[in-house]
Amino acid sequence: MEACHWKKLGDQDPVHYDYVGQGGVDIRQLSVRAFQRLWNVNNPQDKIAEDGIYGPATEARLLRSPVKGFSKNIC
Repeated sequence: MEACHWKKLGDQDPVHYDYVGQGGVDIRQLSVRAFQRLWNVNNPQDKIAEDGIYGPATEARLLRSPVKGFSKNIC
């Protein structure tokens, strides 16, 4: 897969690859913003900026996120 522009991420199981070839789309900022929105829906008393920036506030909330997921979704 790496010969076809896929990058292996770590040695965890299940194995995960990201496409890094031409035409690939970087969705990291959108992923961070989605987490921020999800956090805010589930924690209205402790909102953070929904700016897509992975800063200290977002990291702190990520570390406090429930392992089994949030009770409310954003769909």
